Amino acid sequence: MPDEFELAAQRAREQVDGWLRQSQEQAEKAQRVSREVEAIRETETASDRTVTVAVDAGGRLVDLKLTREAMDLYPADLATTILECVDKARSRAGAKASRLASEAWGEESDLAQRMRQAYSPRTNGTANAANTANTRDRSPQGSGIGQNGMIGFNRGGR
Repeated sequence: MPDEFELAAQRAREQVDGWLRQSQEQAEKAQRVSREVEAIRETETASDRTVTVAVDAGGRLVDLKLTREAMDLYPADLATTILECVDKARSRAGAKASRLASEAWGEESDLAQRMRQAYSPRTNGTANAANTANTRDRSPQGSGIGQNGMIGFNRGGR
């Protein structure tokens, strides 16, 4: 018959085994969520279909497609269209990443909250781009086109 010391040792082993199982399950869940977040891609196409963008979960632009008609747009209008598409796709990608974390660890968990912060939509630069487009001289020699022929565009300090 086991004595009290042996029973206490057995309970301690069982408790440690439980913690190890729980840690392994959490690690597997984290790896699964990480793979799912890495696989997120969101696309957005402009209403006039001249621009299509794709972003990853972090909102980074991973693909940009421009039609021939896009080349006929004023540079500021093209920039605004691209940024609007990126912002919309970024918002959906961030929402997906946050939803994955909430489903895995619970809406109010520390990890889900950190994911929401990390993948929340960034400061929207579209309004700044639209204001710039409305005030820009649209002649080929107007502001925004540098001496080297490159189009300048500032996304609000980014």
